[in-house]
Amino acid sequence: MTGSGPNQNSALLFGYSGRIGRAKYWMGLAVALALAAGALGFGAMAMSPTGGSSVVLLGIPLVILFGWIYSAVALKRLRDAGVSRWPRLLLVLSPFVWVTLTAELINYLGTVIAVVLIGLFAIPGLLPSKPASA
Repeated sequence: MTGSGPNQNSALLFGYSGRIGRAKYWMGLAVALALAAGALGFGAMAMSPTGGSSVVLLGIPLVILFGWIYSAVALKRLRDAGVSRWPRLLLVLSPFVWVTLTAELINYLGTVIAVVLIGLFAIPGLLPSKPASA
């Protein structure tokens, strides 16, 4: 993926084919996390005592976009790092599984959950690239 422009950025964020380097992974992850923060903001507004429960519906598309963008950039980055198919799938799904399994424990283990989640997001960005096989 060389060059830049609207088509290159949409391919980076939404396409599942190809390979990307570390810098593009971190850029895509930043976009995905910004969407997740927006979704959390809508969720917080919905929980306010003044009402706004229908505002949570605005966060649903943001959560879906977060999942799509994160999985797209993580799969391409792990492919670039030479990770085989099944470990690649496990590494991409692990943050979603981790959040789902630990949602009830967030009040007790919030820091531990956050540190593990940051580590799961960082793994693809820290792996070195491997040359493409012909």
